[in-house]
Amino acid sequence: MPKPAASSFRSTAGERRVGIAVEPDEAGCAIALTSLAPMRGIAGAITMILVLGGCTATEEPAPTTTTVTTPTDAVPRDVVTSWIQSVIASDAGALGDLVEPEGLVILAAIENGYSETEIVGLLDSGIPPDLLSEYWASFRAGFGEVAGIPLQTVEATNSTEFTMGEIDFSVVAVTSSGATTEVLLSRRTGVWRLDLIASFGAAFAAQLRRLVGELSTGPQGERIRVAYREAIVPGLLAAFRMQPGNRILQAELERIALMLEN
Repeated sequence: MPKPAASSFRSTAGERRVGIAVEPDEAGCAIALTSLAPMRGIAGAITMILVLGGCTATEEPAPTTTTVTTPTDAVPRDVVTSWIQSVIASDAGALGDLVEPEGLVILAAIENGYSETEIVGLLDSGIPPDLLSEYWASFRAGFGEVAGIPLQTVEATNSTEFTMGEIDFSVVAVTSSGATTEVLLSRRTGVWRLDLIASFGAAFAAQLRRLVGELSTGPQGERIRVAYREAIVPGLLAAFRMQPGNRILQAELERIALMLEN
């Protein structure tokens, strides 16, 4: 199945305003996230990257309420297995630990059109568990609809590791019905987490560049630039390492780097 351009997955949810209330508190402001646009656009593009050729459509079993636990010393393959199980089980607590958080927030910001205040609030406080569960439920639904296979059939197999700067990355093969693709994990604080930017960020490079290019020069804009320097750029560099012939990604990376220098 061919991979459509990421722009073809722009969510219709963007046509409505997401329910985010910004109210002053002792620190100056607080964000109460009351709803989150479904991850249809992100799910669609990620799914198309993750779609495994040669798979036939089958009915997806209903999600269970299983609680997923992952050892703190888990190897990358086990982390990916736990991520898949946690998405199936809608286990927001586990997902919060298994996925690199700043990349998830920035992708959510692209999908929802968040303001700088909203992005900074999520970077500092994280996405609330109930909305995080809804977010990944939309991914699960999008995967089943686009891939035509249940997420339960996807398995993590072997992995290889490499280091870029001070960050370790692991490339984990995932298979279904004999077909194989890869996802990337990163390890920054001794714990492996699924890195959405390294795994799927190449499809959103232009959107990521536009977001950073529109940031203000104030403290909120700088907080987001820090997230770019620490999580987004390293993830995109890892993605480019996996796709050295991707000249579009290379050009977008160069433009993002220049914007972060200014």
